[in-house]
Amino acid sequence: MKHNKSFTTFIITLLFFVSFQSSAGLNDATWYVSIDVDQIENNEIFKALDKKANKSSDDFHVRLENMPKEISYISLYGNAKGSEDATAVIHGDFSQFSINDHIINFLYTQDDVSKLIKESTITYKNHEIQVLEVDDYEGQPDDRPKEAYFANVSNQITVISFQLDEVKNWLNHDYDSHDIVSGSLFSVEVDVQSALAHMGVNMNDNNHMMQSEIFQKVTQASASISEVNSEMVAEAALTTDDEATAIQIEQVINGLVAMSNLSGANAENELHATIMQNLKIQRTGNNILISTYASVEDFKKMALQKDTNSNDDGYKIELKAEL
Repeated sequence: MKHNKSFTTFIITLLFFVSFQSSAGLNDATWYVSIDVDQIENNEIFKALDKKANKSSDDFHVRLENMPKEISYISLYGNAKGSEDATAVIHGDFSQFSINDHIINFLYTQDDVSKLIKESTITYKNHEIQVLEVDDYEGQPDDRPKEAYFANVSNQITVISFQLDEVKNWLNHDYDSHDIVSGSLFSVEVDVQSALAHMGVNMNDNNHMMQSEIFQKVTQASASISEVNSEMVAEAALTTDDEATAIQIEQVINGLVAMSNLSGANAENELHATIMQNLKIQRTGNNILISTYASVEDFKKMALQKDTNSNDDGYKIELKAEL
């Protein structure tokens, strides 16, 4: 069964589908994703894509107009070694607004979900932790219900986690020295200060994600997308065990780029041609930085062209989810 759900349920549904029972915390995190909501809402490309998504009524669409105006930044992190988990740290103005209540109230409006949830509260150090228990959802790993914990750390930070201890760590201010927004969870090689969104993965604990033997020697991967002087800039970085491995990977990437250029895709897609023309691959020691850019107008032109030449509604921002 499909539902047209607002963006406010994105966080909780995402956490349920990437998480299983685990006791990992921020200090054990091996991946993170950060999204600058304010920047994205003001970006012309995302406005155009959001407009396209609003024309469609099926699946799960991330609609910016449904994002609570109080939310300014979202970061998710977790540990993918062994069992997986995830925590969301949401920045914004929560002096008069509760994400906890907003999400729970919305879930109660969904007939297929409202029958499965129970809520309660825990008091911890003068803070109220809301507990959301979901029973018998599809894909549940065992017979135990899944519990999510919500808490306002301050008027600027709300935390959602499947680990009660992790919420308590935030309320204890154990993570005050961590700046997830600036990407300091662990070292990343891309520019994150002005990024619309950025991510990092510690591949030492996630090398099962790489099928290639040479790429299994990558120790860390990071990426970001930014708007700079009316251009969309994308960066990806790989850190390897040693310089010799970095040289090998650089050669492989250059080979893949050459094959793409020979495929004829550039002639068929003007935006693709621009991205490939502006592509740069730089290696410094055991770090490889891949970057490219295209103008905002190029992206908008491509979106318009897509809408004109197709019978559908054009680009869609979709996330299919079932609780």
